[in-house]
Formats: sequence, structure tokens, C-alpha cells
Amino acid sequence: MGSTDTHLASLVKVGTRQATGRGGAPERGLRRADDILSLRHGLEALRRAAAAEGVSSGELAVACGISRAAAYRVLQTLQTAGYLRATGLPKRPRFQVTQRICALSSGYSAGVRLLEVAMPIMLEWTMESGWPLEFSTLAGDQAIVRYATDHVAPRALARFRAGSKAPAIASATGLVCLAHQAPRRIAGFFARLPSFAGAAQDVRAERREFLASLARIRQDGFAQLNSPRLREATLAIPLWCDGGAVAGLGLRYMRVADGGVVGHAQRLATLHSLRARISAAGGEDQPVR
Repeated sequence: MGSTDTHLASLVKVGTRQATGRGGAPERGLRRADDILSLRHGLEALRRAAAAEGVSSGELAVACGISRAAAYRVLQTLQTAGYLRATGLPKRPRFQVTQRICALSSGYSAGVRLLEVAMPIMLEWTMESGWPLEFSTLAGDQAIVRYATDHVAPRALARFRAGSKAPAIASATGLVCLAHQAPRRIAGFFARLPSFAGAAQDVRAERREFLASLARIRQDGFAQLNSPRLREATLAIPLWCDGGAVAGLGLRYMRVADGGVVGHAQRLATLHSLRARISAAGGEDQPVR
């Protein structure tokens, strides 16, 4: 599991507790009895060192309420680890961040930011309706479920959970994400699919059919897949952040409760309403599709 997955997993746990009113982390900046103070001091050092002028051991000591010697040890430790560099006079150095600090934010993507606000909204809706929702993103040629509300959905059959994977072409959320990617990424995705290996003529035909199906999804604004094995179907729409489709929001339902055209329209309206709520909570304007 990579840094992004780890961060997402922790978000799911926290988001579920907060949405259901159980437990939850303390508010930002408040101390808990089991806090590791040296870690807090290190984080404060990084925050202050990120300013243009950097930070000195004396300034960090005042900010953290510790001795200057202790503050210097914190800064020196971060320098040894490669996150800070010393500038100025050797006897009165100031510490500034290095390029390595960027690695600490590499797992915090647009999809992660969107998931933070989506989880409680998804959980609330499922607890009211009984139907499961899922939030999935692309990872290579796989669609990965980052969060699912199956644990509180009495009408769920499959019981998805965070970390579940499926080929993107076999997932409604994966397809709706893929359909809104840049042409270069779609081409790279197509090239990795083993099912498209074979005679050149067959590959070209499959490629045209594949691209046409993605174009239809892009035009319709949704993807829909039936799963005979699970007796479920999934309807999914894209979730937007920073101008791109970073995730798919899927609603799963029993095929026996399809409801025809009316049922489809109601489910699609529900997903659009949920997307609008997630967008408003995250301060992101959804493009008109």
C-alpha cells in the first residue's frame, strides 16, 4: 500500500466516525494526552521553516515553549534527514526547507481532498436510503474503491470495502473516470490491456469499439454496468476537482429493483444531487456536461 492509500485509509476511518457521531480526532491544534511532543515540535519546525525567511532555533524554542538547545536538536534532526538546510552565519543559522519536503505532500491529491468532504455526505445518504455508494479512482488499469458505504447499507449485496480492486473496463466508476481522461492517458491505458493483444486488424477494431464506448460515456455523463454474478448493477458519474475527473461516484442497486427508465432517471438525479453537495462542501464548481 502506497502513501496515498495509507492516507486514504486513515481518512475513511476518521470520516466514518465523524459522520456517525462516534469518536473523532481532536480539533486541529489541540493537544491530546497521548501526543508525542517531539513530533509536534518537528511539524512546527517544518511549518515555520517553509516561510521565506526560514526559522531559527530561538524562534522555534519560543513557539514550542522548549529550550533553545532542544529546538536546535529538532532542527538539526530534520536537516540530517534532508528536509531542512542551514543558511546564514554558522553560529546563528536559519533553517529553510529543501526540495525533499515536496515528498511529504505527494500522497495528498485532488482525489484525496474530494474524498474528505464526500465521505460524510455519502454515509448520511446511505443511512437514510439503505443503498450502497462507492468512491473510486483509477490506478493504472485498475479501479480502486477508496470508500464504500456497504457497511451501513442493508440493501448491499456485494459488500465492497476500501481497497477493493477491479479492472477499470469492468467497473462503472472506472469507466466513467477513464472516459474523461486526456487522450494520451486513454491511449496508454489501451496499450496495457492484455485482452487487446492479437492480430493487428483485430486490435484496431477493438480499439475503435473501445474508444466509441468511452465517447458515449463522456457524452452521456454516466456509465452503467450490470453484474450478473452479483445480481447488482452500478450507475456511476464523474466527480470533478481542479478541472479534472478525479474519481467516480457509483450507486449500486439490485437488478430486480431496476425500475426501468423512471428508476434510471431517479438514480441519476440522486447522483447529481450528491455530486452537487460534495462540490459545494469542497468549494469546487462542477463543469456543465
